[in-house]
Amino acid sequence: MKAIAEVHVPAAEISHAEELTARSVEKAHCRYELAPLAALIALLNLPLMAGHFADCFAFLPGAVRAGEWWRLLTHPFVHVSWYHLLLDATAFFMAYAELRPRRWRERFGLVAAAGAGGLLAAWWTAPVVATCGLCGLSGIAHGLAAVVGLDLAQSRDRLLRRVGLASFAGVVLKSLVEALTGEILFASWHFGWLGTPIAVCHAGGVIGASILWLCFRANRRQALPPGNRADWHYAKGSSHGFSLLAVPA
Repeated sequence: MKAIAEVHVPAAEISHAEELTARSVEKAHCRYELAPLAALIALLNLPLMAGHFADCFAFLPGAVRAGEWWRLLTHPFVHVSWYHLLLDATAFFMAYAELRPRRWRERFGLVAAAGAGGLLAAWWTAPVVATCGLCGLSGIAHGLAAVVGLDLAQSRDRLLRRVGLASFAGVVLKSLVEALTGEILFASWHFGWLGTPIAVCHAGGVIGASILWLCFRANRRQALPPGNRADWHYAKGSSHGFSLLAVPA
């Protein structure tokens, strides 16, 4: 008879292997999520081909109070011009793709939190929303860009940490300046192709997404054994590349 040697695998290695498998699955899910999101954006912006935008899906407080509740959900995906759509959609998809290591529920939650933050900030502080309305993905894109920076800042790699901190600080500074001045940066460069920009929604998106990021981080830390919390980092150095996120106007 041949003796069978017992192999003891440390629990930490098993946990790490399970984590890597889960992340691989989530990366695959992320690719499948991008297609329906792109289809939704394309569908709601089809009127641009006829020279006008789908104002029936933009956010207008009076219309929502009158019962058109769907505007609360559809307004981020509607844009006033092809130029507006190109800027916002490009930044949104670049930032969303960088959230691959996260669970799909977290990705959707961050999108919802950034969207809600941008909407509330604009609704509460910009009276022009009552007449001009609100639409576009820029608030969400700013929020997701901030989260990508925060994730990178948790890396064990020193260079990635610096890149993450610089990215987050840049998004926050840009949003803060726009909120205080009431104008988007380089507004004159866009030749009026962005309609009436509501600059404060960028700051709202950053705040909403950052608050939910903090909640996720706290929950993950609580789920770890007490001895491992001090050394915990969410983002591994290999989880993110060095792609530069384009922040929309």
